[in-house]
Amino acid sequence: MNKNDHTIIDMIEIEEIELDEIHPVPEPKSDNTDSREIREEVLDRLTSIVFMISKYKCDNNKKYKNMLNNLVQTEFTLDKSYQMFNQLLNDIMIINCSFVYKLTKIYYEEIKDYVIFNK
Repeated sequence: MNKNDHTIIDMIEIEEIELDEIHPVPEPKSDNTDSREIREEVLDRLTSIVFMISKYKCDNNKKYKNMLNNLVQTEFTLDKSYQMFNQLLNDIMIINCSFVYKLTKIYYEEIKDYVIFNK
């Protein structure tokens, strides 16, 4: 592990960003809720995180891109979500940093139990 890898685990100063300003975690949905609607809520929240912290810049491009690619290819299988994530990747490559990566991981852990993926 080189010293740059350590930043993935460490959180950059986040005093300026309050997580509760981001869309709240979606409530668990009943069985008859449209999965497309749930996915759109999830996507909206992740998109909000990304754009909210776009002023933070550093050089963890590859790790962050790989994580988003994995989300696109593995978790979000609807065409609309796939297209939105691809556009997101194209738009935000210059902002990738350990802070973005860390928040993305936190976000994914928060919502994974609320969303039925790949159905």
